[in-house]
Amino acid sequence: MNRVAVITDSTSRIPEKLAEGLPIFTLPLIVTVEGKPYREGVEISLDEFYRRLPGLREFPTTSRPAPEDYISLYKKAFEQADSLVVITISSGISATYEGAVVAAREFPGKQIGVIDSGQLAMAHGWQVVAAARAAKAGLSFKEVVEIANLIKERSHVCFMADTLDYLYKGGRITGVTHLVGSMLKIKPVVAMEEGKLRLVGKARSRRSGIEEMVAWMEEALNGQKIAEISLINVLASEFTQELRERISSHFGIFEEEILDDTASIIIGAHCGPGTAGPNFYSAVPGFPGGIVKFE
Repeated sequence: MNRVAVITDSTSRIPEKLAEGLPIFTLPLIVTVEGKPYREGVEISLDEFYRRLPGLREFPTTSRPAPEDYISLYKKAFEQADSLVVITISSGISATYEGAVVAAREFPGKQIGVIDSGQLAMAHGWQVVAAARAAKAGLSFKEVVEIANLIKERSHVCFMADTLDYLYKGGRITGVTHLVGSMLKIKPVVAMEEGKLRLVGKARSRRSGIEEMVAWMEEALNGQKIAEISLINVLASEFTQELRERISSHFGIFEEEILDDTASIIIGAHCGPGTAGPNFYSAVPGFPGGIVKFE
């Protein structure tokens, strides 16, 4: 039987209870904090980063992984698998995808499929989880790729940040968007659309921002139901809980089914404190509850 492993990067930050027992290998990305580079989750923990973030004198920066980093991870994964499915953060906001593709060329004769998730956070992570579930169930390389692409087409994420400053300093939005947002003193609602971050709403308060996000979710779902969902949380516990309660009541989902996923260091560095938002994929026909599982 052809064993398939799934490769992701640390920006997806898949909760441990979802990743447990799945053939997932994760590449830590690099964050530079006040001049010192760290590998996310290896040389700096999530708790340490978020403890330091509010008091940093400089905005943290991030950098793409070198192809050599992917090559090392591929070698490790091939010790346990015959083929690899690599799913990266969107190429529209990161060069991570390019590094994964370059590294794959160093393994002629090996089956490596590199997929641009077109997403970030758990909108990327849900693709990884579904693919890994398929791999664990013994599906073929081709079938695992098909499952990943199926979820990719149904994955969505939006969030409200407390300020546009972090996204602007990180080069993820334009100067014009930053200037307009700052002048109007709005709280921006941002979504991933066509692989890039787009400003999709302007809120004056947390409450109005939540309503903007719920409305955006309705439009993204286009009449379909939510299969699985988690919430980005960047030092925004109260905001996240308010959002959870609103999503639960509006979409008829039990609150405990909405995962609270503290954002990865890389995502937190670009969004800043006070950020929260939903990551979800719409129900897939043929699976109980629309949730892609193979049990």
